[in-house]
Formats: sequence, structure tokens, C-alpha cells
Amino acid sequence: EKFYNYFLEMYDYFDILYLQELLKDVEDDLEMTFTDTDYWQLMEYVAVTLRRVRKGNVIVEKNIMNKLNVNNDQYTAAKNLFDTAIHGLQAYLGLEIRCMAAQFIVFSNHGLDDEINMEYFDAITREFLEHLKAIVANKRFVISEGLVHDVSLFIQKKKAQETFAISKRYDFRQDIKHRFPSLYGITLTTIEEVESCLKISFTDDDIAYIVMLINNAIDESDHPVNAVFISAADFHTSKYQANKIMRNVENLAISKILHYEDIKESSITKFELIITTVPLELKKNVLLVSREISDDDLEKISRAITEKQNVEVADRDEAFQLFDPKLILCDVNAKRKEDVISRGCQLLYEKGYVKKGFEKKIWEREKTTPTSIGNSIAVPHGYKTYVKKSGIVVMRLKRPMNWTYEDRIEIVFLMAIDFNTQSEVYNFFQQFYAFIDDRSNIKALKNARDEMEIWEILQQSGITA
Repeated sequence: EKFYNYFLEMYDYFDILYLQELLKDVEDDLEMTFTDTDYWQLMEYVAVTLRRVRKGNVIVEKNIMNKLNVNNDQYTAAKNLFDTAIHGLQAYLGLEIRCMAAQFIVFSNHGLDDEINMEYFDAITREFLEHLKAIVANKRFVISEGLVHDVSLFIQKKKAQETFAISKRYDFRQDIKHRFPSLYGITLTTIEEVESCLKISFTDDDIAYIVMLINNAIDESDHPVNAVFISAADFHTSKYQANKIMRNVENLAISKILHYEDIKESSITKFELIITTVPLELKKNVLLVSREISDDDLEKISRAITEKQNVEVADRDEAFQLFDPKLILCDVNAKRKEDVISRGCQLLYEKGYVKKGFEKKIWEREKTTPTSIGNSIAVPHGYKTYVKKSGIVVMRLKRPMNWTYEDRIEIVFLMAIDFNTQSEVYNFFQQFYAFIDDRSNIKALKNARDEMEIWEILQQSGITA
């Protein structure tokens, strides 16, 4: 309805039913169906193109769209559209037809296989999802082949769209930010690895769509913990032992049984839990049980499963605090987000956390993808480049501010991140996003009397790296 009203206002000179018939013929020619959002955006492209061509403004020089390999079916569908809608200019429409056919590729889930190495994108996607999964707290989701395919396909389409200068919009961005602020924030900060690898920039629409795909794969209920069982017994005895465990322990799936002589460390560390009747040099996630699998063993395994399915609190013996009372500002009086970001970056520079150039780096990111994540929070951030040491400026605004035309912000966490290990990154973001996901924490920050009370709230949260 929103797009329908927009279309009637912007293109009142077109019969919308006529354009729908044209695209219906395209779908029939290609034996596929465009999604609703793609359909409306493609309709807008068709409307603009037909009006331009009818005025005699025809593409006569090759452009970037001509680099996309168009197959015969796509070209024919585009030619049929022009044959129906345009009369008398067919001899001059060769490049127009190719550009239209290229739009069919980018606005569909078809035709990209020939352009892009599927395995390459799947590998990048899987690594991104593994990193994200390591951060997500209070939820468990399975990185299924279906999820990898869906996210990988979206990233492939994004690469094609950016390469060929095509902009797409997605619905539900604000709803997703509002409902899943922590998942949106985790995705926003984790996706930069993909951007760097593929030389692309994701918009807030893109982030929201990826969050939607990931959320669809998340089940709030407990998934079975994936385990391997290692024994010195013969296979049938080992299978009996493993079955005994699974019959008596809930939320556990022993998906592999190994003889201890067949162990390769790389093949077992991927499991969430390693149950063994043989002492191992490996210590992490290892649970030693007796050959008899006694009641005490079963109780020990059950406790381990419960601990696994709660939020894991990292060992903080060598952890360091990221919040400093000197980096907390209350009642910041600013009218524009430019002023807020500049003030936070200047404070980090004055206190020795960042080098000159950090603010410019923050703005490069902010212009492409606004860092408002819902729940009245923004998290502008920069990694390593221009960062001397990790620190976070916390700014509570005197009054809510429009961060984007849709998002009003009251609290800003401006982050300079330079962790030494990936585990530190995961540990920090897992705790941080679990903290901001709890609206009572945000309410406490908003109601705090001064900077010291805000610092105490953050200290009590235990957020470290």
C-alpha cells in the first residue's frame, strides 16, 4: 500500500495496471516470480525507462550494465517488453534491451551463478555467520546450509547491485531495529569483515535484511548441544554407551562416535562438547566420564549441558575494563549527530586512545550505514586503524536527537576497538549486546544522576574484554 500510494503520486502519468501486465509477461517469459519489494522497484525502473525512451532519450553508448552477462531468455523477455510498450524505435533499442535484461538479473534470484563464484561467496558467508554466532548471547541458532545459501545469495546480489550501481530498498527496517537491537548491532559490527573482503558497503536496509534472515534461523528454545563421544571400546560398545547417555540426558545430540586412536584434534574441536572415557590432552569443552556411564556421569553431563545453554561468562582473570569515568559524558547538548561524534572522537584523542584521522574513519562508515541500532542507542565505531588502545565514550544526550530521519537517539556508545585476539572481540560484543538488549539497563542509564552513576551501572554489568 505504501509503495502503491508513492507510485501513484510520483508516476501519475502511467497506468499502474498496464505496468503490472508488462512485468507479469516478464515473469511468464522467465518462468519465475519477483518478490514484492523487487517487483515494485523494478516497476519503477520500467516506468522511468519507458518515459525516457518515449521522449527520444535512448541509451546509445555502452555502460556498466552491459558488462553483466545476459542470457537469451533474459534478453528475449526484455525485448518483448519493449516491443509491447514502444513502437517505432526498435532499431535503436539494442542497448536499452540489454540494460533492462540486466535489471531482471539483479532484481531476481536467478542469473547470478554465471557471474560469481558461488563457493567463494558461500565460504565468506559461512565465516561471517560463525563469527556472529560466537557473539550472539541468550540464543542459539544452527548455521544450516539453507541459512548459508540465503545470506550468501543476498551478498552476491549486493555485490552485483553495487558493481552495476543499482540501489534497492527493503521493508521492515525500523521494525527489525526495534525488535532486535542487539542482533542488529552484532550484525552491523561483524559485517565489516565481509565489506573489507568484497570491497562493498552495506546500507542499514541491507543490515536489516540480513538480520531478518538470521532471526528466521534462530530458535529461542534450547537446541541440542552437538557432542562427540570418544571411547577405547569397540564400535558397538561405544554406540551402546553413547545411546545410554542420549536416552538419559536432555538437549544433547551425540553426532559422532570415535575410537581414541582415530582422534584428530582438528576434527573434534568443532563440537560443542567432547565426552570421553579416555583422558585427553585437550582440555577445552572436554568431559571425562567412566566406562560404565554411571548416574554420577549422567548428572555431570546434564550439568555441563545446562551450563552450555546458559550465557557463558568468559574468564575475566586477565580481562580489562573498557569503560572509564573520564570517557563518560552526561547531558550532552547537541543538535546534530555530527557534533556528538566530533565531541566523542575529540575526547578519545585528548585522552590518548586514538590518532588523528579516527573521526574521518568513523564518518566514512556513518555516511554509508548509520549506526543507530534501535532502543534509542547508536554505536559509531572504528577498529584498529587510528586506534592506540581500546576505549568507549558513553554519551547521554540532554534531549533525544534525530540520528536518521527515522531514529531518535538518547545514548551513544562511541567505540575505539583494538583487541588483541578474536576471542576478546567475541567476549566484549557478546556481553555488550546482552547488556543493551535488556531495556531495564538502558532505562537505568537514562535515569542516572551523573557520570559516576553511569560508570557504576556499567561496572556492575561486568562488561570486559
